[in-house]
Amino acid sequence: MLLASLGLSELTKADIAARPWPSSLALRGVPGKYEALLGGNQPGDKVTVGAVMIDIEGLNKKPSCMVNSNSGELLSRLMSRLRKMDISAGVRSDLLREVTLRETAGLFLLSLDADSSLEGQVMRGLTAAARVSSYLSQGSVTSRAMAVDIDAKNCRGCGDCAVICPYIEMRARESGVPYAFVDKALCYGCGMCVSSCDTGAIIQQSQSDKHIELVLRSLLSREQASDMLGTKKLAPDVLVFACNWDGWSCLEAASYMELSYPASVKVVRIRCLSRLHAGLILKAFELGAEGVMLLGCGPGKCHFESDSGCVLAEYEKAQQMLELFGMPKERLTLSQLPAFDGYGFVEQVAKL
Repeated sequence: MLLASLGLSELTKADIAARPWPSSLALRGVPGKYEALLGGNQPGDKVTVGAVMIDIEGLNKKPSCMVNSNSGELLSRLMSRLRKMDISAGVRSDLLREVTLRETAGLFLLSLDADSSLEGQVMRGLTAAARVSSYLSQGSVTSRAMAVDIDAKNCRGCGDCAVICPYIEMRARESGVPYAFVDKALCYGCGMCVSSCDTGAIIQQSQSDKHIELVLRSLLSREQASDMLGTKKLAPDVLVFACNWDGWSCLEAASYMELSYPASVKVVRIRCLSRLHAGLILKAFELGAEGVMLLGCGPGKCHFESDSGCVLAEYEKAQQMLELFGMPKERLTLSQLPAFDGYGFVEQVAKL
């Protein structure tokens, strides 16, 4: 009856299920044939994983999804990536350029609200469920291209990376000595763990220190420019480290709005500001930058959920080292602007 009323009568009960809100979920089955047992409902009540579930009783409840410890490992790992907003809508609305950042999986529970029609919520859920079915049918999770590698031989087992990253765990060698292990299927590639590792045991090939330094050298080449009288003089460069998300969107907005800023402003795009450590920031000054800006997401707004405190700590460390070298610390700034704030970026970079 529900499907027919929505004009979705061609769908089966495996696609949409109307049930009271479950107290828990337990995954059973094999890849391609998963079923979720619903706790709190009738004994043995189950639905196909990948279906959209609509709460028919607690309409004022928020979207929620629980995976018990006895759930399948694959679904548990995938569900650990999600926030509750992901579970209701399937795809985060603020993923502007890289919609594959957060794969979605599991059973999609939708509770009604005044802001969205029942049909709209069902269709959103079906979009997510289609991704679920294809993803789980593979029976495995592939590593991300941006995922880090950890060289266990060079790892000293301090555990600093495991403290800041939920996808790194400490394991023990046969000798009992601990080492760090990363689940490459879950790693987002933010790079925060790389900058936290003093021994260089954590490697990110596509965003290594060496790669970033090569980019800096290509941009800060100390080229000379001519003034109106034909006299050669050095053009002071300002280097901007822009995160892949809100930081880069500010640059895009400035371009779209045709806002002008000096041509000497050079930009290095990185996944997240948490990838930077004080050494990389100071390298830009060493190679000739007159000023450096760290342009990223606002506090608590990081798309990788990285701890902005790590960014602030490296920023302050770099400022202290600048003063030790006799340079004004104001030549390094941290700008955490809202997404697409082109005017804010132009105003901030002009101060350097």
